[in-house]
Amino acid sequence: MRINAALLKNTFPLVAQTYGDDQELDIHVKVHKPRVFFKQNKESDISMSLEYDYGIKLAGDMNYLFYDKVNMAANLDLSI
Repeated sequence: MRINAALLKNTFPLVAQTYGDDQELDIHVKVHKPRVFFKQNKESDISMSLEYDYGIKLAGDMNYLFYDKVNMAANLDLSI
């Protein structure tokens, strides 16, 4: 997805200051290994996990200005 640096001014002010508000940026988001388990353990009814990585780079550039990978997990109890 392509956006202008001005949209990230509050979150990443240094990007807009360094490259200007009109600089186009590419945002990369990818989800890996989404998993859902039902009654996998005694503590919860549903367990979910996934990994996602995201990064911001200048439009047309190969190097990321910012990149991170996050692992998420959630346990849910449902009653009807």
